[in-house]
Amino acid sequence: MALRTDVLKDEVIEKVVEAVQARMSGKKAAFAESFVRRFYENVASGDIASEETEDLYVAALSLWGFAANRKPKTAKVRVYNPSFDQHGWHSTHTVVEIVHDDMPFLVDSVSADLNHLGITIYQLIHPIFVVERGRDGKALSMAPVSNNGNGAVRESCIHIQIDEQSTQKERKDLELALRGILSNVRAAVEDWQPMRRQILDELDRLQKAPPKLAKAEIEEATAFLTWLHDNHFTFLGYRELSFTGSGKRARMEVAANSGLGVLRDPEFQIFEGLRNLGAQTPDVQAFVRQPELLLITKTTERATVHRNVHMDAVAVKIFNDKGAVVG
Repeated sequence: MALRTDVLKDEVIEKVVEAVQARMSGKKAAFAESFVRRFYENVASGDIASEETEDLYVAALSLWGFAANRKPKTAKVRVYNPSFDQHGWHSTHTVVEIVHDDMPFLVDSVSADLNHLGITIYQLIHPIFVVERGRDGKALSMAPVSNNGNGAVRESCIHIQIDEQSTQKERKDLELALRGILSNVRAAVEDWQPMRRQILDELDRLQKAPPKLAKAEIEEATAFLTWLHDNHFTFLGYRELSFTGSGKRARMEVAANSGLGVLRDPEFQIFEGLRNLGAQTPDVQAFVRQPELLLITKTTERATVHRNVHMDAVAVKIFNDKGAVVG
């Protein structure tokens, strides 16, 4: 027997669908109706039962229209305060709309950043569609994820209601911040397998050309790296560093084109000031160059993917023929 709250929710959704049918016809109406039903499918009854039908209709159709055109592999983001005059509906909250290729960490990363900024989330709706688009980016069809057509990809459509951001600058700054986070999510997800292959390459190197260290240390490091590769670590970024110069001129340089994930940008530093190694104290320089195979520590930068915490850094040191650490 259906719960009363579920019945009320179904009644509310049907009223929104009736509004779609009253204002549209043909394929467009069917397209919009399918979107509305999917949009509110997993929303808690209490979140929509007391809302005006018109507000629910325009909120859903706003995201539907926003998702209608999108270039491949790009994030669409907008942050706005709904008003009757401009948007056809009103809310006491600021609305964030995101259209993005569906992938891991999207909602986690966006939510973590909002929480880190002290912004409260009042509602988050996240339907996923299989979308087929033309060459111009126009959506030709949007279907439930179970219907995967030729040339179609999974896309996340995200609607979030948050604390009101009263000024245009606040909304613009938030939009730019979210775009940066989504870019990092895409980089980490796209480079996930290449980063895992780097672990395998390192394991192969340690087996074929081990450094002049104790056998037990190499075996322990190998076991640890194998454990990381065996789905016990969230790989966010990778790069290769080499030591150049000595004394006050000592530096850590990023190897050209070695960056993966969130470390694609060679200018992004995970340890503030450490690249200028010569400016560090002798103790710090000795710590970095000490002849131990692994260095495991926390970065000075916080993650923007998955969780907003200081990242774990695992450094595998590179030795020259004389046993000195060179990268």
